[in-house]
Amino acid sequence: MKSQCIELVKGFNESDRVAVFAFSFKVRQITSFESPTESIDTIESLRQHGGGTNIYDTVIASINEFNAVSLDKNNKIIIFLTDDMTAEFQIDLMR
Repeated sequence: MKSQCIELVKGFNESDRVAVFAFSFKVRQITSFESPTESIDTIESLRQHGGGTNIYDTVIASINEFNAVSLDKNNKIIIFLTDDMTAEFQIDLMR
């Protein structure tokens, strides 16, 4: 997944700004909006975390970060990275 994100970011203009969020059970804002070159270095250094997929809180956190820098006229790109692992939950429907 990291290699695909890096290839994507390589296509951005240096004036674009990229924010990276990682999530499993917890949301982690890895970077605020930074240059694509800085983002590539950051993405390469990420380690995998195990767990669930807390996408909803991740989206809220990214919207808040976007709004905080909304006056910046550069293009803004938000990248969501997950560990690609699912949490397995079992529900007993016979209860």
